[in-house]
Amino acid sequence: SVLDHWINYKERFFYKNEYILPDQIWVSDKLAEKLAIQEFPNIPIELLPNIWMENIKFSVKSLRSKYPRNSPGLNIVYFLEPIRKQWSSKYKESGEFIAIRYFFDNLHIIQKLNNINNSELLNLRFRLHPSENKEKYITFIDDFELLFDVYFSESSSLEEDLAWADIAFGIETQALVVAMECGIRAFSTKPKWAGKSLLPH
Repeated sequence: SVLDHWINYKERFFYKNEYILPDQIWVSDKLAEKLAIQEFPNIPIELLPNIWMENIKFSVKSLRSKYPRNSPGLNIVYFLEPIRKQWSSKYKESGEFIAIRYFFDNLHIIQKLNNINNSELLNLRFRLHPSENKEKYITFIDDFELLFDVYFSESSSLEEDLAWADIAFGIETQALVVAMECGIRAFSTKPKWAGKSLLPH
């Protein structure tokens, strides 16, 4: 079995009230290897090269010439993902909306980290999860009175959005890990009171 993420390892093999475990497990990074060894001490674990990740890193590096890196970081990509859980009784909305609210409420921290005095200079690009559409978010985001440009990515290419971005945000999406691998600072917008991030990174 190939494990391509960092969570719910044992649950992946639970079927009809029993664990059906593989003879061997393949993983693609050292963090996954460590977790797999802890979860499955009696199964051989093999660490293989992550060719998918290496290809993305190569593409992002190649595309960078189109989008020079800003310093301070002005181009922000936010990776949207469906959470479908309410984290708070205060807000009658699911986690993905609470995370966006938390992100906007703490935007001043981002500006301070990047020495940005004028928020009008910021550019925010939301990248949709493949299972969602922008209509889900438009009204919610429009309710915030923002001084900078906000739009949804039209690109089908994750690499294109990463090459454009100076900083990446999201909740627990794998795209945050990809951003880090590409040398882009990445932050989770999951509020601390909503529980620890499922990404061990």
